[in-house]
Amino acid sequence: MGVDLVVTHASADFDAFAAAMAARKLYAGATVVMTSGLARGVREFAALHRDRFPWLAPSDVDASAITRLIIVDVRRTSRLRAIPALLARAEQRELEVHVWDHHPASDDDVRADVLRVEPVGSATTLLIEAMRARGIEIDEVEATLFALGIHADTGSLQYASTTSRDAEALAHLLSRGASMRVMSRFLSVPFTEAQRVALASALDALETTRASGLRVAIAAVELDAPCEGLDEVASELFRLELPHALFLVATVPRRGRANVVARAREGTIDVASLLGAMGGGGHPTAASLSIRDTTGDALVHALREAIARHAPRPLRVTDVMRSPVRTITPDHPLARLRDELPSWRVSGVPVVNAGALVGIVSSDDVERAEREGRLHLAAGSCMSAPVRTVDACASVEEALDRMAQHRIGRLPVMRDGVLVGIVTRGDLRALLYG
Repeated sequence: MGVDLVVTHASADFDAFAAAMAARKLYAGATVVMTSGLARGVREFAALHRDRFPWLAPSDVDASAITRLIIVDVRRTSRLRAIPALLARAEQRELEVHVWDHHPASDDDVRADVLRVEPVGSATTLLIEAMRARGIEIDEVEATLFALGIHADTGSLQYASTTSRDAEALAHLLSRGASMRVMSRFLSVPFTEAQRVALASALDALETTRASGLRVAIAAVELDAPCEGLDEVASELFRLELPHALFLVATVPRRGRANVVARAREGTIDVASLLGAMGGGGHPTAASLSIRDTTGDALVHALREAIARHAPRPLRVTDVMRSPVRTITPDHPLARLRDELPSWRVSGVPVVNAGALVGIVSSDDVERAEREGRLHLAAGSCMSAPVRTVDACASVEEALDRMAQHRIGRLPVMRDGVLVGIVTRGDLRALLYG
């Protein structure tokens, strides 16, 4: 039986990652390999959705077993150096090669048996068209990733390379439930030189404070001239620092004008209401204010007072955790646990000994033990320890950050050293998608 492998270029951006996962769906049963890291933003998305969009490292793949190689968003061999054995086999025609790309031809393109290269703005567009032609259904999470791919490589349909086919593919994805709220969390935009200068100044001036448990960032900068696209600078600063709310204050002293651009995570500070009271306006998560005859210091002082009044109670882990939590002991038989996890409808379970949390066992751990012939052992033999946990009073955003940082799918919830619940990647994703 043939083995299909999907690959893309190193430091995969959203288009490369989305195209790879679309190919995995188009070539049912295919395995995806990420050759060398993920771009910033993609890493955060991928960490949150690792169980939905799995991939392997090149070292985890037996190159001799691959019978068909699917290459997406790239075809230059110089950008595929992490898979030399596969490229050598492709050159010798020992495996079938399919290429899905939208870049111009070059001197070192991979030899391909099937070449789907067309002048569209995003490689993901080509795969969406193919899936539509075959009647392959996608869900809202898949649609969101694929839409991010198209957004990223077309500059949200603003780049000159964008075609009507990209727009049609994006419209289709929106009709299939692609979440604009999720996309807005991960998208970025190209900067002008003036924007880059403003961003560097803002990073240097950034100060953070706490308001009702929320981390609020304020950056006050003086500019020589007005900066077009200051809202994009604020969005990038917000993406880089990941506070709950951000206020970028930019003054141009010789013009006698100050501008405030605010960004906030949904459900935290309503920045439209806050800036609206000062003469600005916008949306709860994105607002702005333009004002004359004030100084940066005076404006920052006014913002701090307004933030204290508008900061709500943040959504906490206790609001979304599952409790009581099912647990096992270290001597619990793995063979029994293999059958119990599906019936319990969980993919992992904490291990408790004499009332203390000592480890955690996931379905992946159990499956690995079964493959290695260790299913006759107890849970303590394959549990992960020490366990990454989260405090019951922590915010949901802190739990999200911790899962992404440690690349884990669940966090036992502790209160005063006692296990009181568990929160999973699926719980947080359900909250994020509403």
